[in-house]
Amino acid sequence: MRYGVSFFIVLVMGIAGSAVPPKDILVIGARTDIIVDLDPARTYEVFTNLIIEQYYDALVNILIEGGEVVAKPGLAQRWEVSEDGLTWTFHLRRGAKFHSGREVTVDDVIYSFTRSLL
Repeated sequence: MRYGVSFFIVLVMGIAGSAVPPKDILVIGARTDIIVDLDPARTYEVFTNLIIEQYYDALVNILIEGGEVVAKPGLAQRWEVSEDGLTWTFHLRRGAKFHSGREVTVDDVIYSFTRSLL
């Protein structure tokens, strides 16, 4: 029995020791028990939103560049704002697909916005 336990410890340490990432890779450890939901319409935690950003394309990406807030294309490749600022027209990037392979449509974007308002 003692031999079996020692062998197991050496085996586990050997596997863990061989899992060293390359020097140019950043590994981040985080508690994931705080994640309540990965639905973009129902997440409010900062960490969860960081994960969601890896799964979903935003319509527009909001970045800070040189201390300025800048809107960059995301799923929308361009957009126009009416003179009164009340109507926004987004032109979607062609060829954007869901993980299933189905192409993203205007109806999908409208559905996502509508359900996030509920």
